[in-house]
Amino acid sequence: MDDDPHGFDPADYVMPQDVARYFTHPGWHILVDDVRERHVSGAAGAHHSLDR
Repeated sequence: MDDDPHGFDPADYVMPQDVARYFTHPGWHILVDDVRERHVSGAAGAHHSLDR
């Protein structure tokens, strides 16, 4: 871990673009890789408006 005040390092996590890069090998074809708007009016996670 680093000295980030939030207590985590984003580099410790696998992000969608990391997975997409991994599957560029012959035999793999990514059909959809986009960002979609999410409509959530309340509760946990409502502040996340874009999903990948």
